[in-house]
Amino acid sequence: MQIADADVPTLFRDCLCSGSIGFGALRIEFADDDYQEAKDSLRQARPEETLCWEDVITEILKIGRALTFVDVEDCDSTYKVNLDTIRKNAAMIQFRDLNAMMNEQDDAITHDSILQTLILGDIIYG
Repeated sequence: MQIADADVPTLFRDCLCSGSIGFGALRIEFADDDYQEAKDSLRQARPEETLCWEDVITEILKIGRALTFVDVEDCDSTYKVNLDTIRKNAAMIQFRDLNAMMNEQDDAITHDSILQTLILGDIIYG
């Protein structure tokens, strides 16, 4: 089972809504200017909608910028990713996780596993 490149940002956003990456082991960092640019881009495209943080974070990737994920216990371990990275890593998502998402049997553990795979290319934490 594969996910289409066009669907990867939506999958990333949906999984971000669970609120944890690496079971709390990773935090997201981004440039303030990138956040504002992404927010402005979304406001222009969807002026009537209420935006959530996950929308803006995903838009940062969609406008061609990168996110940095920092290991909270080992700040020397950082992972810089862009949309190409998560699209490439989407091919490595485990079948059981995609199947759970498609059948609406997903949970926070499913989302965390998918996020780790999209960001790191594998499940490292937990």
